[in-house]
Amino acid sequence: MQKIPPQFRLLRSLLYLQQDGFMVETVGITKAITNMADTCQQKRLNLLKFKP
Repeated sequence: MQKIPPQFRLLRSLLYLQQDGFMVETVGITKAITNMADTCQQKRLNLLKFKP
């Protein structure tokens, strides 16, 4: 298994939970985290666009 950066430790533990059969609960959490990350990324891109 490849090395995982610290910020992805939570996601990795969620994946372990999914393997243990907690699929339904963790899918929602994972989607929420992914959406949050996408939103942050989008905001960052928007900020970069407005730089003089």
